[in-house]
Formats: sequence, structure tokens, C-alpha cells
Amino acid sequence: MSEEQQSQKRPKGRSPAYPAISLEKAIQRVRQLYARDKQYEIPVTSLPEIWGYASLNGPAGLTISALKKFGLVNDEGTKDERRISVTDSAVHILNHPSSDARTEAIKDAALLPPIHREMWETYGAHLPSDANLLWRLTREQGFTETGAKEFIREWRETMEFAELGKHEEADPSSRTSQHIGDDEKPLHQDDLVVPDTPRDSLEREVVSPVQQFDTEARDTAPVQSYPIPIALHGRPPVVISGAFPLSAPEWAQFKAVLDAMRPVLVRDELGGDE
Repeated sequence: MSEEQQSQKRPKGRSPAYPAISLEKAIQRVRQLYARDKQYEIPVTSLPEIWGYASLNGPAGLTISALKKFGLVNDEGTKDERRISVTDSAVHILNHPSSDARTEAIKDAALLPPIHREMWETYGAHLPSDANLLWRLTREQGFTETGAKEFIREWRETMEFAELGKHEEADPSSRTSQHIGDDEKPLHQDDLVVPDTPRDSLEREVVSPVQQFDTEARDTAPVQSYPIPIALHGRPPVVISGAFPLSAPEWAQFKAVLDAMRPVLVRDELGGDE
């Protein structure tokens, strides 16, 4: 069936199906279900009490529908026999030990609703203005004005939460025409490091003795190498770069090395700048 035929069959004054709540809120709701009953079936009639709603009408019903669109719950039965259960995909999002795996599962859920997938394939990570989207959705997609405004808000919130497009520039199949600059890269901590100067070289010489130690205390804690900018009033930051955290003996030796280097590192204020 063509989009034109679908538009003709849609009841007048009714927008296309879209999640009534963002993915972030949907995950919060499914987390409540999982905390109470894990993946056992839950009577739909008990959901308003779990979520703090008065009845299944209104927000509760819209929430169930959104969870289904995101693939977070299964829906079985009808009327009084209707039951839902938390899906494996939802458990993956909630409990997977790998943060990368959770992130990918969230992105998959964000693009599961057909209207979301269509928006992503059309615009990618860089949406037009709300006014532009409103015009297109009401004239080309059959949305009511109210429905279009609610959907735009929901889609923007879901995109931000799922970090859609955050690493788009790393994908050679991504739509580079949407990028502000083809060579643009995300800000990294290394970008905070000021260019090399004689003073910067001294900083690295001071830190290098500490980096040579490999003690038992170091083995008991995760070690990360990164620069640490130290903000100073009226001048560029001093950057310490090395493998952290340090053990207590290493910290003491680090400070002792700094004190020993004081004549080189500290300017004599009485003598003034040369």
C-alpha cells in the first residue's frame, strides 16, 4: 500500500502512530515493571497502580502503547485477560554488564517505531527547525498540528537520550551531507591541552619519573592515562599528564619531585619577567 493510500485511509484529524512518551521515560516505566515482576506476565489492569495513574484511560494507555512501539514489552490477550511482560530487549537495556551493549540496545529501541526510522532516514542527526518540521509533518505526513508538535518534542528528546548521530562521522555509510564539516571531530580531552611551550616541556619532565613506577598498589586500581588541566588565574592552565591514580608513596614522591624542581618551575616575582 502506498503512502498516499495510507494517508487516505487514516481517519481525518488523527496523526500517524508515534510514541506518546520519549524513550527515556519509557525505559523508566519498564524499569518499574521489571523491579516488581521481572519478566513474568503482568495483568494490564494492575499497571495504573504500579505507575501511579488513576485508570487505564489516558496516560496509562498511552504509556503501554509507547512501550510496545519501542519493543520494551510484549502484549498478550484482550480486555480483562490482557497481560504484558518485559521483553529481552528491555532487560538488555536495563541490565547488560557492557555499557556499549546497553548503548547499542537503546539506539535500536529508539529507531524501532516506523515513524522514528522514517525521520532518521530522512533527516539523520540534524533536524530542521521545529517550524520546518511542523510544516512538513502536517502537509506531507498527515499529522494534526497538535500531534506534530508533540511528536517533534518526543523525537528530539529520544534522539538526545539515545545519542543518535553522536558517532555518525565514524560511519562511512552515514550521510556526510548532514555534517557541519566533513573533517569535524568531537571534542576530546586532548583538545584542552595547550600547544607545546618550554614550560609545557618542563611539565612533562617533572611527571615522567612518576610514570615509571609500577607498584603493587597500582595493580589494585584501574589506571587511566589522561591530561589534567590545572586552571591558574591570569594565564593558560598548567597541564599534568600521566597514569592515574597514584599510590600514597607515589604521590609523596611526586610532590617531592615538584619541590625539587621549584627553582626551574617557579618564577622569582621580585626579579620580574625577563
